[in-house]
Amino acid sequence: MWNLNTRRAETVVEGHSGNSVVWVNTLRGTDTLISSQGRDMRVCLWDLSEGRRAVLDSLWTGSVGFCQCSLLEM
Repeated sequence: MWNLNTRRAETVVEGHSGNSVVWVNTLRGTDTLISSQGRDMRVCLWDLSEGRRAVLDSLWTGSVGFCQCSLLEM
């Protein structure tokens, strides 16, 4: 996770099987729930409160070119 003010990495979180991440978003109404999509074709849900770094849940999308993270907003 990057600190945009200092432009430095603050925390490393791993959850996309070593594949690169193509999309990251905070979920509406919170600043600690984050979703990400990686080149492993998974959308991961993270809870970064209290220093947690583990994936809460994940969803296989079958796609990398089209991000289906909007499913989490419903």
